[in-house]
Amino acid sequence: MPSQKKTLRPQATNLAQIKSDIAGTPVTARSDALEDLTSFFGNPNLNHEALRDKEYHSICEALFCAALADKTILLSGKGVGKAKDRLRNCARALRETVSRGVSKFKGKTVRAIIDHITDTLPTHDGDFLEPLAKDYMQTFVILLDSPTHVGNLALKDGSGWKHCAMFALDRISNLLDGNDSAPASFVIGRDSPVPGTARQSSVGPSSARSRLGGQRGALQVQRNDLLVLLQCLQLLFSAPNAPYMSKRKEVADAVLQVLRLRFDLDKLHRVAFSILSNLLLQTAGDDPALGQYLTRELVPLLGYWWQSRTLDKDELQFLVRDEMLKTMHAISVYLDYLLQDDPAATLLQQLEELLDELWGEYSSRNPRARLQLDDVTFSSLKASAGHFSTDLFALKPLDQHAERRWAFVAVMSRLEFIFLQHSKSNSQRLATEDSQPRKRQRRAGGSNRIHQKLLSSDLDTKLTSLQLLPFFLPLSNLDQEEILTLMEDLLPMVGDKQGLLSSWAMVACARYVFFCG
Repeated sequence: MPSQKKTLRPQATNLAQIKSDIAGTPVTARSDALEDLTSFFGNPNLNHEALRDKEYHSICEALFCAALADKTILLSGKGVGKAKDRLRNCARALRETVSRGVSKFKGKTVRAIIDHITDTLPTHDGDFLEPLAKDYMQTFVILLDSPTHVGNLALKDGSGWKHCAMFALDRISNLLDGNDSAPASFVIGRDSPVPGTARQSSVGPSSARSRLGGQRGALQVQRNDLLVLLQCLQLLFSAPNAPYMSKRKEVADAVLQVLRLRFDLDKLHRVAFSILSNLLLQTAGDDPALGQYLTRELVPLLGYWWQSRTLDKDELQFLVRDEMLKTMHAISVYLDYLLQDDPAATLLQQLEELLDELWGEYSSRNPRARLQLDDVTFSSLKASAGHFSTDLFALKPLDQHAERRWAFVAVMSRLEFIFLQHSKSNSQRLATEDSQPRKRQRRAGGSNRIHQKLLSSDLDTKLTSLQLLPFFLPLSNLDQEEILTLMEDLLPMVGDKQGLLSSWAMVACARYVFFCG
C-alpha cells in the first residue's frame, strides 16, 4: 500500500508545473497557470495539507516574479490591457495562496510577502498600482490578522512591525493629501463653532454640485481603501509587544484626519475609534501629552459622530458607538485635568454639546434600547471584580446588549459629573472676576444638568435623568442643600402613575439612601 505522502505527491507535482509556467516567459502559459493556482487553493475539496512553509514560499516567489514582469510591461505602455488582467490574476492567486497557507508560514515567508507587497504596490507618485491594489491589501490584512505573525514582526528591534506601520501610514497620507480637491462638504471643519460644521467652500453652489457628483465614486473608493489601511493599523497595535510608542503620534494624527472626513457612519468609524481608544489605554501614564491632545481633538468629533442617523435597531451603528463609548471612557481622566486649565471654556462648551447629543439620542430611543430593570439584579453582595455593578445592583451576566446599555449610562454619568464640577468652577471664576455681579435668576436644579432635566415635562428626558442618578450620586460631591433640593423633587416621582418612572425613582432614592447611609 503506498504511503500517504506518496498519494499526495501528484498535487505537488502539478504545482511544480504551475510554478514553472507562472515564473516563465510565455505570457499565455502564465495566464493559464495563474488561474489554475487560484482554482487549486480556492477549491475546498482538494487536500492542501501536504504543503508546508517551504513549498508555499516557492509558490509565492513565482508569483512575485510574475507580478514584477507584468508590472514592467504595464509601465512600458505596451500590451497594457492584457498585462492588467494578468496582474489582477496574480494578485488574486497570491491572496488565495496566503489565505490557505498563512497558518503554516514561518517568519521568512511572512517577511518576504510583506516586502514584496510594500515594494511592488506603490508607484513613483505614491499611489498604488490599481490591478494589484485590492487583492494585495487583502493579503496584507490576512497576514496581520495572525497574532503570531504580528508578534514576530515586533521582535528584536521591531523593524518589521515599524515597516508595516509606515507603509499603512504613508498610504493614508497619500489618500488624504488627495482629499484637498474634495468639496468642503466632505470635510468636518476643526474651527467650526458647532461640531461637524463644514468649512465654507470657495466655490459657488452650482460649481460645487457639479464637482460633487463626479467625486462621489472616487470618495467611495477612498473610503474602502482607508478602511483596509485602518484595519492594518488596528491589527498591528493589537500585539502585546508592539512598539507602538514609536508611531503613536503619527497614527493618532492619521486616524483623526480620517474621522474629519464627512463619510456616512460605517465600519470605518468603528475601526478608527477602536484604534484611538486602544492607543489611549496603551499610552496611559507614558504619554499624558498625547492623551490631552487626543482629548481636545476627540470631544467635538464624538459629538458629531454620535448624532442619530439611522434607526436604533441598526446593529452597525451600535457597534460603532461601542467603540465611541470606550473612547469617551478613556478620555475622561484627561478631560477632567484639561478643564482645570481652560479659561476660555471652549472645551467645556464642546463637552456640553457632546452631552446634549447623548441626552437627545438616548432619550429618543425605543424603550428596549434603554437600560431596563430586567437587565439588573439587586443584591447587597459585592459583585466579582470586573463585573458591571454598583453597591446596590449589578448587571445580569452574559447579555451583550445589556452591557452596552449599562456602559452608556455609566459613561454619560461620568461625563455629567465632570461637566458639573468644572461648570461650577467656571461660574465661580466669572463671578469673582465680575466687579459688579448681576443678579441671575436661579435656575431650577441649579447647575446640575441631571437635576434640571429631572424636572422636564418630557417623560423620556425625565426617565433618562432617573436612570443616570444611581450612577451619578456616588461620583458627585453635592452639598447638603443640593441633595435636599434633589430629594424634594425626586420623592414625589416614586408615586408617579407611569410605572417605569416610579420604579426608577425608587431605585434612585434607594441609591441615595445607600450612598448617604
